[in-house]
Amino acid sequence: MFRLLNHPGIVNRTGLPAALLVLSVVGSGCNQQQQGAVVPGTNVPAPQPVVLPGTKTVSQPVVVTPPPVDAAQNAANKAQYEQTLAQASFEKAHADLQKKFGQNRMAVVVVNGVPGPVDEADHYLERKLFKAAWTDYEAGQQRARQETEANKKAAEEKAMAEHEQTWGNGFGPMTVWYRYKPGRSDVPYPEVRGGVATAGQHVYYVGPVVDLAAFAGRIKVGQISATDSGARTITIQSFIPVPIPDIDEEELLVQHGREGVLTVEIDGADGEPDRVTYYLENQIREMEGGTGLTLVGPRLKAPGRYRLVVGPIKDVNEFAARIGFGSIADLDPSARVLKLAAKLPADLPPRPTAAELAELRRQERMGDEVPKPGESEIDWAIRVLKKGDNVSAARKVLKALYTLKVEPDRLEDVGEALVQFGTSSTWAWHTSDDLVRAIEAWPTERTTRFLVRQLGEFSWDKKEILAALAKSPTEEAARAVAMLMTDRQLALDASATLRDMGPVAEDTVLKLAQDRFPSMRIEAYDILKSIGTSKSLSKLKAQLSKEKDKDAREALKSAIEDLDERLNGAAAGGTSNPFKKK
Repeated sequence: MFRLLNHPGIVNRTGLPAALLVLSVVGSGCNQQQQGAVVPGTNVPAPQPVVLPGTKTVSQPVVVTPPPVDAAQNAANKAQYEQTLAQASFEKAHADLQKKFGQNRMAVVVVNGVPGPVDEADHYLERKLFKAAWTDYEAGQQRARQETEANKKAAEEKAMAEHEQTWGNGFGPMTVWYRYKPGRSDVPYPEVRGGVATAGQHVYYVGPVVDLAAFAGRIKVGQISATDSGARTITIQSFIPVPIPDIDEEELLVQHGREGVLTVEIDGADGEPDRVTYYLENQIREMEGGTGLTLVGPRLKAPGRYRLVVGPIKDVNEFAARIGFGSIADLDPSARVLKLAAKLPADLPPRPTAAELAELRRQERMGDEVPKPGESEIDWAIRVLKKGDNVSAARKVLKALYTLKVEPDRLEDVGEALVQFGTSSTWAWHTSDDLVRAIEAWPTERTTRFLVRQLGEFSWDKKEILAALAKSPTEEAARAVAMLMTDRQLALDASATLRDMGPVAEDTVLKLAQDRFPSMRIEAYDILKSIGTSKSLSKLKAQLSKEKDKDAREALKSAIEDLDERLNGAAAGGTSNPFKKK
């Protein structure tokens, strides 16, 4: 059981309108002779009503032969259709940007007298307008950053003042928490919509535009004919030359100046364009050698002819002499143009796919797992740590450093690499235990300061850091460790670290002996028993008359007794100690 819908707008599985399918069924599927009148002007019998089982009579439409198509009229209709479609697109772009940015924060830019080719001109104008709008966006982001920093600084100062008021200077919890309000820019990311409207005229809708006149002055693609602040419209008479400038080359010239940019024209570079382009890109990349060159191109200009622009280039002759993919046909240092006769391999490699590139990167990472031929383990470690992008190799070199014999003349180099990895690599936290042990084996002032900073990171194992700081004590480290004395979980470890630091921590512990809490003073007295010098002995004796807490006073007497016996007992020859219990 099936049903045929007699509706000219419905197309069935055959791709024919349903009405025509009915005629086909009637003519070929029913095996009946059609009777009755014919369609006027034809020999075709008029279709008769068809009655299918279980249905009512279906009347069939009369088939009328369409008139012949006039080519000129069709071309005019098509042009009118395209114009209507473009108009609808412009209207939608205008409405979208009005809704997104508001009428007073967008602009309509009409550029007249634009030369062709249309696509190149459209690309150039869009980029110029986006750059002009970007200035407002960048200024908004800068204001937001400044507001954020101001809020952060104010919140930090307030929190530190409250912390000092609560705990005193140099005491209390090491980490001080505070909240601040990030600044938010009121200038959203710019957007440019539009394109060619009629021959020689391009229309664009741009937002956000904060200051219409200032925005118009930044476009720089022609003479401003009119600016209507009410309608938010800018009309420009284009002065874009032909051929249309390459916007990327233009940006390179703006960044480095014409004197810092070199144009390279290559002739005779036959082969599949994508393979040739990939080969030339790699050749320039190898020449770059970490100097920060920026490459635009290569662009295919004609069969076998390519153009690329590179900068910054200070010495044109030196750069030309290093080129290995062609011979110099002409060099004009004043015009900054180098012409080459290409010398390319017969079998150019294809550009790798995304999967192949991923495999190449994997193989490159695998190359970091072991030293290169002739590379020492220390150089291998420094190389991997400074790259910082391979967690597996980083673990290996950190474990290797922990077991390697320290070479004093390489100590600073290794320390620098360790700190760079710890501060810059996203994998530092994942390898923190191995990193701390490697720093413990290769200590420098720089690595010690790094460990002190990491005491404030909750994700790092502070017991490992304390153990490392105990082996390379400094007064700065002692002060940082002392701040952990108020941490219930780390107080005992911090106390042990101060003992292990020895006299380097003496001044810090003497400050703890002045703490307002008796329990802290008692712990400080106990630490000074083992690390105190004659300086501690004299200060503790002076403090005896001021100590009011009973338990703390007993601890202070014990500390004085032990210090006096350790420092002066042998020299005193058995002189009695007034604080010694009998």
